[in-house]
Amino acid sequence: MRSDLVRGLVAVLSLSLLALLVACFQQVAPVLTVSPTAHTVVEGGVPQAFTATLENASDTIDWSLEPDVGSITPTTGPTTTYTPPASVTEATQVTLTATAGSLTASAVITVAPTPPANELLGELDDPVEGAIPSAEFVPREEDYAEDHPDLPGVPISFNTLVLVFEMGTTVGEANDLLSDIGAEIVGGIPGVVGEAEGILFLRVPTADHQAMIDLLERLRADELVKHVVQDGLLTPTRVSRPNTGTPAGWTWQTAPAGGNWGLERIRVPQLWNLNAAVAKRGNTTPTGVLDVGFANSHQDLVYDQNLTSGTQHEHGTHVAGTIAATFDNGVGVDGVNPFAELVLNAPAFSGSGSTLSVRTSWGQQMSAGFFGLINARTDVLVVNASLGYNWGPAGINQNTNTAVHDLVENQGAIFVLAELIHLIRGRRLPLFVVAAGNDSNDISDGAGGFVRMQARWGSPFAYAGIEFGMSNIIVVESVANSAASAGGATRSGFSNIGGDISAPGSDVLSTSWRSGTPTTFYETMSGTSMAAPHVTGLISYLYAVDPTLTHSQIVGLLAANAVAVAGGASPRIDAFATVIDIDRVKGGDAVLRMLLDIDDGTPDGNQRVLVGTAVDFVGEDADGDGGIGDGNIDMSDFRRWRDWLLQVENPAGLTLDGSANHPKKDVNGDRAVGTPAQENVFPRGDFNGDGQLSRTATRFVPGRVNATVTDLGVLQTLFSDPNYSASQLPGLIDSGDLEIWPSDCLARPGVVSVTSSIRVTGTTTPIQSRTHT
Repeated sequence: MRSDLVRGLVAVLSLSLLALLVACFQQVAPVLTVSPTAHTVVEGGVPQAFTATLENASDTIDWSLEPDVGSITPTTGPTTTYTPPASVTEATQVTLTATAGSLTASAVITVAPTPPANELLGELDDPVEGAIPSAEFVPREEDYAEDHPDLPGVPISFNTLVLVFEMGTTVGEANDLLSDIGAEIVGGIPGVVGEAEGILFLRVPTADHQAMIDLLERLRADELVKHVVQDGLLTPTRVSRPNTGTPAGWTWQTAPAGGNWGLERIRVPQLWNLNAAVAKRGNTTPTGVLDVGFANSHQDLVYDQNLTSGTQHEHGTHVAGTIAATFDNGVGVDGVNPFAELVLNAPAFSGSGSTLSVRTSWGQQMSAGFFGLINARTDVLVVNASLGYNWGPAGINQNTNTAVHDLVENQGAIFVLAELIHLIRGRRLPLFVVAAGNDSNDISDGAGGFVRMQARWGSPFAYAGIEFGMSNIIVVESVANSAASAGGATRSGFSNIGGDISAPGSDVLSTSWRSGTPTTFYETMSGTSMAAPHVTGLISYLYAVDPTLTHSQIVGLLAANAVAVAGGASPRIDAFATVIDIDRVKGGDAVLRMLLDIDDGTPDGNQRVLVGTAVDFVGEDADGDGGIGDGNIDMSDFRRWRDWLLQVENPAGLTLDGSANHPKKDVNGDRAVGTPAQENVFPRGDFNGDGQLSRTATRFVPGRVNATVTDLGVLQTLFSDPNYSASQLPGLIDSGDLEIWPSDCLARPGVVSVTSSIRVTGTTTPIQSRTHT
């Protein structure tokens, strides 16, 4: 009986082991996929990006094209872009193949001849969504006029339409309609057959706005048409000049002021206490900016990629600087995220030849702008769009004007469709940060004030986020500095309301450009355009801290940690609280550990003098940024924090090792050792985010801590040391360290250990004894 049981047990174990081996084998089997698997392009059309994903293997991915119709760049790496040829005589299929070791995966690309300008290619019974060409829409200045009867003063097109056919419409039916209205096809975004309608950009022979209004009415009554709307020109959403003539200062102070008041108010310097840990991980964030132009070169900006050449403008340059002006380079300003890789796109044309009147069309930004950027760079995680209609300066009450509503609703619906097409093709949508608009100080309310305008009407992008509930769109209002108000800020008078969140947008200093200015130019501007990039920079930083965050998690983090402000604005962002709160959303203590692991890698944790000498020790962590760490939160971290605290307190008789200007005495990381008061402005070691080092000052810290605590209280949360408890730390702040080197004794014959004892003067009983081997 016993042997049978043993044999049965062995059999069961064998089967279990076999199942485990099979499961393990299946789990680690390498897989290579390509997305999208099929795509149709028109000769000379928009380049299409393809992504290969290799799981459970680390081979190099190589791309090849067969036959060689068109080109791919690069030929190695996870992503390549296929560029259609300039011309083909008939529809041609090419196969794009990714190879990684013994694995292959492919996509089939159909290259079609350019159709006649007024006709879609395909069999008459084919679904129209699959026949729409992939072609960027390029607007013409002469197609827009400001004499629309209901929208005077706003450049609206009188002959350019964006049209969406109903699902189920055939190519033959669509071509009949296009022929009937005399339409010329000037751009397109292909749909997905049976899943998403395509988008057509059309130029029609209407010569004025009334003719366009009549045509729109006719088309909307046609059962084949789902959406149709004319194009309009967007402009940068900033308040009109004059902006501040003299740039405000860039001095860090705990009472927010100057051109960087916004960064101070939303606690970005406290956020930067994580910089060393983020740099150690090596994470960066591809960050997109849609605008009307960027300075080609500026001493304080480094562009990872600029998809638009030849267009320069102060607005886009200012926005880019708030997101990612080079950090800590000793010049100019600092952007919110030192780890952002700026990817820029600014399809625009000048409305009157002046760089101050650069405009871009909504259709252009949807096709060549947004889609151009995310197709060229599928790795972009967040995009800033500080663009809108600016109804207020034209004297239009957007809250009540039905022509505004008609235009924005239809354009917003088509933008939602464009995003849906991208999703169905298997692509990840980036978070899209949109300015709320600046129309709220233009229309009198009849009682000595102004009408507060709704952000939903500011742009089609804002409408898509607010009314259609697109979860990847965040609409940003602007607040101004106001120390006496709730949250230290109040709604900027110009800012539209009804957005998702607010950020500093009044009197913001950033990089800028104007014709004839040097690359060292900086300027103070105001507008929701200036508020949006604060949010974009913060989101970009969140991704650098944790690239696995989802859209919903980031939106939730922003909302959960926003601070109520005065003036009727939505709550403003809080950068420090938002990043620390990642631990609550993701579970664990990873971000808090990044903040607290400040030791320099030596056992002392903050060693400043070589043992046995008076020579400065800078061999570890020479720049004093706490970036080495050892993964533990223990006495080495406490010692460094204690030394920083004592240095800024500067008690009588304090003597800390190292020369007076030792880099490890640079508590606030500005590369200069100042007075104790100077060093206690946004110092490293400010763990509760109040902007100072203190024994007693408390502030609420979300995330893993979730309590109102002192700086030391935060450290105690994760403190773990074999020789000391967290409760002992307050009593050790005013202690000294005794370093014992028993090597001489241990080197003597027969000596295997050395005991050290500490006694209070006048007593005989040791208060502590240690044995050293």
